[in-house]
Amino acid sequence: MKYIRLFLLSGLFLGVCMTIVYSFQFGDFYIGLITGLTLGFFFGLFNAGFSYYSDQKLKKKGIDTANTSPRQSRKMSVDATVSEAIAVSEKAILSLNRSVIKDKDLTAGTIKAKTKITWKSFGEVIKISTQSSGESQTLIEIKSSPFMPTNVIDYGKGLDNVETIVNYIKSNLNGEVLAGS
Repeated sequence: MKYIRLFLLSGLFLGVCMTIVYSFQFGDFYIGLITGLTLGFFFGLFNAGFSYYSDQKLKKKGIDTANTSPRQSRKMSVDATVSEAIAVSEKAILSLNRSVIKDKDLTAGTIKAKTKITWKSFGEVIKISTQSSGESQTLIEIKSSPFMPTNVIDYGKGLDNVETIVNYIKSNLNGEVLAGS
């Protein structure tokens, strides 16, 4: 159902836009309509097909693809101090392909990073916030959002980033995921 919706939304949007453009270019509405809808059909087919392919790759990694929104977040609790959680979180971010840490504030317990442009997206902004919840307990919130706020599809790139960071932290610190979106 998700792929049909993606096919229809992306295909119709491009189809309508291209119909308008080609109608003016050719001076004939019917030629513009046929050309625009044909382009929209193939564009929608590509988006739906590639989204399906990307979801299958994520499933092979053991990642649930029920929510592949470009905006992802997870909250987790770990058995570590804030400084230990920050150090492991920094290494987790750097384990991502083409990621760069932009800002690290140890007093606030936050890390901000960016991934570079790939063919799946224009890059993502990753934010990790930590908060002490006991002597050796820390709450970690991981957020990934597209660099371009108007981005509505990233073929699971944001989900893959967040799950990679969560798995890295879980493998280095004893912790559990509390919530996610």
